[in-house]
Amino acid sequence: MDINEKIKKLARGEITTLPGVYIFIDKKGDILYIGKAKNLRSRVKSYFNRLEELRENRSEAIFQMVNKINQIKIFQTDSEIEAILLEEVPEVIGVENLP
Repeated sequence: MDINEKIKKLARGEITTLPGVYIFIDKKGDILYIGKAKNLRSRVKSYFNRLEELRENRSEAIFQMVNKINQIKIFQTDSEIEAILLEEVPEVIGVENLP
């Protein structure tokens, strides 16, 4: 399955436009990345919409990370401030195996 099909399967209308924290997880269940967003749907999809641009212009490391994503966990928050706090202290949402 190519990455565009993968994101469509993982995020097909299931991601809210509200603020929160997103976690990218690989096939082994290891956390690849924890991030925060004002608009979760827009932020998560941005990794996949610009995949070739990332490879060509920005970062090979990000491109490689995106290709390893097997699961996306979403934690909606009431505010961007709450999302920032959760990103900084992920243990609050039960995240313990940080990269």
